[in-house]
Amino acid sequence: MIKLLLFVNLFVPGFRNSIRTFEVNKKDSVSFMTFFSIKKFLVPSKRKGGEFVKTVVMYIEIYGDKKLLTTNLKTFEVPVNKMSIVEGGLQTTVKKAKKYKVYCKLSTEGGVVLMEKKENFKLFKYISSIIPISVRGDTSSYTLTYNDSLLHFMIYSDTQGVALYKLTDRAGRIVIKDTLLLDKGRNTFVVNPGNIERGIYTLKLKFKGQMRKLTVTKTNTGIYSKKDWDVLVKLVNYIFSVGELDTLRHCAPDKRTYYWNLFWKRRDPTPLSAENEALDEFWSRVEYAEEHFGSGLTEGALSDRGTVYINLGPPDEVENHPFDLNAPAYVIWYYYSKNLKFTFMDKKGVGDYELVDPPAYTLPELFRR
Repeated sequence: MIKLLLFVNLFVPGFRNSIRTFEVNKKDSVSFMTFFSIKKFLVPSKRKGGEFVKTVVMYIEIYGDKKLLTTNLKTFEVPVNKMSIVEGGLQTTVKKAKKYKVYCKLSTEGGVVLMEKKENFKLFKYISSIIPISVRGDTSSYTLTYNDSLLHFMIYSDTQGVALYKLTDRAGRIVIKDTLLLDKGRNTFVVNPGNIERGIYTLKLKFKGQMRKLTVTKTNTGIYSKKDWDVLVKLVNYIFSVGELDTLRHCAPDKRTYYWNLFWKRRDPTPLSAENEALDEFWSRVEYAEEHFGSGLTEGALSDRGTVYINLGPPDEVENHPFDLNAPAYVIWYYYSKNLKFTFMDKKGVGDYELVDPPAYTLPELFRR
């Protein structure tokens, strides 16, 4: 089960889901620092210390001169904010070689592959990659959020000298340009680009004839984007009242989280406890629907089966008809306690089961039973 669910491609403009590896060439060894960043719809799995978390597994293989040198693995329990950037990193040190290949796979606890990437490396003589450092002090991010103003980096150097760096936008225009005095070993530096617009930028650092580059993204994460919010409202379309839905659709962006929490608090069966069982059950159903009912055309939680599952929970009985001669594959769900039956048909033959009976317009009334 995803313990970090990739739901819909809710990319913030300019942000790219990614795995990035940075190398540090030391005297007797080479260290590879591998980081992942994901901007997706994240369904929390469990609570830990009062907040929702997801479990993500990062697996690393490093090859030197075409031979496997080592493997590495790390599990992350990352806090999620339903719509957020999730990040993590892992450092692996290996012996010297001429050429390297780094393979990284990011997966859920249940083995669902979220991302994977292979990168080839040929070591630079004087300086390492430009390695991002988040404001929390760990090397995990090269993405500026909506309220960040400073870029923090580190770079390793074999020798002392003066480096020239500049930050440019996608059109090649220089945002900032300055020099940096590098000492032997680890160097940290801060770039203040000012109040730059959302988008993709390139940081270039030149030292002793060598050029290192790093892509930097400015995003609005931390505030629900309209696209993110519209999807979230769709998921509660049959759960919240008409008035609540109207409020969610028209409230100011900085009020969205407030009203979301307020309306779920009204449905909390144990309001004096730290947990909201109704909200936990909602996310559990969304997670199951996303993992089991998706197709190449429709995300699982937004599919017809997902809609019914999120609102009614698991059916009492499932009747599968995958090979009927005179009809496309179809499935029937029975809810005996509510006296309900739903028939879904794969009309297009791609696993996208559409509700054919009862009519979709009757769903609001049926869900209220």
